[in-house]
Amino acid sequence: MSKWLPIALCSFCLFVSSVSALELGLVTGSATGTYYKIGEDLQKLLSEKLTLKAELTLKVSPSAGSLANVLQVYQTRGVDLGIVQSDVLAYIQQLSENQDLQRIARKLKLVFPLFNEEVQVLAARDSNIKSFTDLAGKTVAVGPKDSGTYLTASFLFELMQEKPARALELPYQDALEELKKGTIDALIWVG
Repeated sequence: MSKWLPIALCSFCLFVSSVSALELGLVTGSATGTYYKIGEDLQKLLSEKLTLKAELTLKVSPSAGSLANVLQVYQTRGVDLGIVQSDVLAYIQQLSENQDLQRIARKLKLVFPLFNEEVQVLAARDSNIKSFTDLAGKTVAVGPKDSGTYLTASFLFELMQEKPARALELPYQDALEELKKGTIDALIWVG
C-alpha cells in the first residue's frame, strides 16, 4: 500500500535551488498550460500584494515540463524556481538510471506545495477497461516524453508491473482525438 502514496498525493510543488538576487526566475510548463498561468498569478501576487523592504520580482518562463524544470533549476543561471510534479522526484530516484539527474534531484529544496492533482485514465465507454491493470496489452497515450503525465504514467506502469502494448507520447488534446476516433484504447492524463 505504501507504494501508492507518492501517486495518490500527486501534488505539484515549487522547488528551489538557491536564490542570489531579488529577481527570481520561475520555469513552469507550456505557455498555454495551467502551470504557466499559476506562474503568472504568482508574479502578479508578488507585484501587487506583497510589501517588502526590498523589491522582489518574479520572471515567469514556459518550459518543456517537470523533468526539464528539475534540470533548469539546477543548471540554468537565472532560474531559481520550478513547478514540478511531486512524483517526478520519486520517478527520478527510483526509475531513472541517470546518476547526474538523481544527484540533482537530491539537492533541490521544496518551497511549498501548490495543489493536488489526480491521475485520470480515460477509455471509451464500451471498452473493457475498468481499472489501471486493464491497460496491459493495450495502446495507451501517456503524454509527451518527459512531461509530468509521461513520468507519472511510466511510474505507475512500473509499480503495477504491467505494460501497455504501445505507449504513445501524445499531448492530451491529440490523445483525446485519437481516443474519439478509436485508434487508441485509453489515455492517461494528470490534471
